[in-house]
Amino acid sequence: MKTVSRIDPIPRQKKKLRVAAYCRVSTDMEAQLESLEAQKNYYENYIGSRADWVLVGIYYDEGITGTKKDKRPDLLRMMEDCEAGKIDFILTKSVSRLSRNTADCLELVRRLMELHIPIYFEKENLNTSDTMMLPRRFSICVNCNSRPIPMKPPRQSRWNVSRNCRTSLDSRGVN
Repeated sequence: MKTVSRIDPIPRQKKKLRVAAYCRVSTDMEAQLESLEAQKNYYENYIGSRADWVLVGIYYDEGITGTKKDKRPDLLRMMEDCEAGKIDFILTKSVSRLSRNTADCLELVRRLMELHIPIYFEKENLNTSDTMMLPRRFSICVNCNSRPIPMKPPRQSRWNVSRNCRTSLDSRGVN
C-alpha cells in the first residue's frame, strides 16, 4: 500500500511596505526648526509603530522655500530613491510641505503615480492611491496651498489650509 505524506506550505511572510516621510520648513527660525524636529519625531514614531511598515527614511529640507523643487536637495534625493525602487509609500504633513508651486506639485505627484508610489497628505486627508476623486480634490487643494500666506497679527487665529480647502471643496459640491 502506498502512503501519502502531507506537506504543509511554508507561510509566506507579507512584505513590509517601505515608507518614507517628507518634511519641510521654509525658514530657519527657532520655532520652525522645533516644528521640523517635531515632524521628524512624529513620523519616526508613527511609521515605527506599524508592524506592516518599515521606515526607509525621513527626508527633510530646512529653511528652504516650497516654491522651487529644484532648490530642495532632500526632496530631490527622495525622488531619486523613488526612481530607484527604494520607496513604496510617502507620508507628508500637507500639500504645501511637498510644494507651494502648483506646477511642481502636480509634476511630483504625477511622477509618483507613474511609479505606483502613493503619497498621503495628512492635513488634507488625501491619498493618491484613492484615484476616484483625486484629480478634482487634489487640484483644488493645490490651488488653495499656492495662495500667499497672509501675515497675521498675534491674536488672530492661525490660517488653516485644510479648512479653506474643505470649504472650497464643499462650495464646488465635491465630498
